[in-house]
Amino acid sequence: MIRVDVAYSLITDPTNSKVLMVRNIDDSSDRWSLPGGAVERDESLDQAAIREAKEETGLDIKVHGIVSVNECIFVKKRRTCIIYYI
Repeated sequence: MIRVDVAYSLITDPTNSKVLMVRNIDDSSDRWSLPGGAVERDESLDQAAIREAKEETGLDIKVHGIVSVNECIFVKKRRTCIIYYI
C-alpha cells in the first residue's frame, strides 16, 4: 500500500465566521476544498501546509496547531493521512 501524506490549512476571517476555500478544477471534477495538498519529500507536515497555502492563495500563513487528523484508504491501494492545520 502506498501512503501519501496531505496537509490542509483552515484559514478564517478574524471573527471565525468565514472560511477560505479554493476551487479545484481538473479533467474529472470541479470541487471546493481547503487550501492544501501532498507533502513533498523531506518536507514537514506544517511546512507543506504553509507552502500549499501560499501556492493556492498567495497568502503567507503561520501554523498554530492541528485541527484534525484523518486517514483514508482508497480502492487502488493508496492510503492517505490528512492533517488539517489552523
